[in-house]
Amino acid sequence: MRLEVSAVLSMLSACVVACSGGSNDEAPDDSSAASTDAASSTGPSGAQAASTTQGTNATTQGSASNATNGATGSGGAGGPGGPDTSNGNSTAGNTTNTSAANAGGATGVTTTAGTGGSGGGPTGCEFDGGANPGRVCIKGKKYYLNGINVAWDQWVGDLVNYNAANFEAMFAQLEASGGNSVRWWWFIDGENQLSFQGNLAQPLSQNIFDNLDAAFDAAAEHGVLIMPVFLSFDIENSGREFLVTDAAATDAFVTNVVTPLVERYNDHPGLGLWEIMNEGDWLLTEEMGTVSTADYQRFHAKMAAGIHRADADALVTTGSASFKYLAGSNNILSDAALQAAAGGDALAYLDVYQTHYYAWMHGDGWSYEPWIKSSTEWQADGKPILIGEFPCLGEDSRWTTLQMHVEAVNQGFAGTFCWAYFDNRADTLGTWANAEPAMAAIAAQIPAAISGE
Repeated sequence: MRLEVSAVLSMLSACVVACSGGSNDEAPDDSSAASTDAASSTGPSGAQAASTTQGTNATTQGSASNATNGATGSGGAGGPGGPDTSNGNSTAGNTTNTSAANAGGATGVTTTAGTGGSGGGPTGCEFDGGANPGRVCIKGKKYYLNGINVAWDQWVGDLVNYNAANFEAMFAQLEASGGNSVRWWWFIDGENQLSFQGNLAQPLSQNIFDNLDAAFDAAAEHGVLIMPVFLSFDIENSGREFLVTDAAATDAFVTNVVTPLVERYNDHPGLGLWEIMNEGDWLLTEEMGTVSTADYQRFHAKMAAGIHRADADALVTTGSASFKYLAGSNNILSDAALQAAAGGDALAYLDVYQTHYYAWMHGDGWSYEPWIKSSTEWQADGKPILIGEFPCLGEDSRWTTLQMHVEAVNQGFAGTFCWAYFDNRADTLGTWANAEPAMAAIAAQIPAAISGE
């Protein structure tokens, strides 16, 4: 059954001007975070840049228009699937029909999207065979993750300098608007919150556990599920790519950091699923990084197996920068690939896939826009797929914020996390003020999937 989008749009009509622009006045100014350390939309330095202009999105009944007074985002990288002109070569991405991206308005929300498949973890849900599940099974309930990136309140500081008031306010706002999840970056580049002896991570301080106890309790009180992100490709900027390339370093990180966290929090009602790494694809040598595909697969295999071994019901994902290394036969994170990298360890697998999207991820004859085809057409092995990052502002002249959220449901994705609640980066891709109307409208259309079916 497909619901008419007019109900979604009418909910926004009263706040087209008030809710479709501006910034989150409650977000702290953290200029230190606006560096190349956090470059999801810009990619690693040295790649081809393509300037994007983000407009403030306004929606009207049955159509979408884009204002021209939005903020100008920083240049995007030529990254996964894009043409790489820096070395004179061209790497073609998937050839797709982007006509749907120019449609004036989305046509509705498919409430039955995503029944099917076996992904989502051994937590007690039943899915019919067929398409990828458009839900994630968490603690026996099927959820559509109507979320947002935190992504951090303080760059590499949230776990040691936890600001309870800021997080409480965020969780309360999410609950009031039908949001049910957040994607929260934890150790990022390995600075400040981790300690090492040589390449080996040491056990975490008690302060971190005390702060996380408070955070998970606060989230649960507001019906919010946390998806922690252990690391980001930023480890290369800090010289800690050894966490991926050195098997002993990976083992120590799993033993001393990951396992105690999973054992302590996996059964907490405020925990959703665990994310291994943000956009680790940027580390690959194919993307001008320093990590081989074999090392990348071994790292993910060890991390996934360690999480599953710490708690058999744990759900594991990783934040792929785009569909380049995830779609179809290009998937370097398949069960077969990870288990081979782990010497046959049956626990080395992802429960949920995840892709990201920014405005530079389409060009002449190629596109990694998630919404132009179904999640199953992108990857048909039966796992739920999340859209873990995209601009809360929408994409000027292409997608409104509302369209991105609506079409994620219609195309069978299992959840969305736009960027970001605290948009404390220089490129300014949107804040809670941009995301809230669309998230509230989605929650009104599929309320059972927000609270858990």
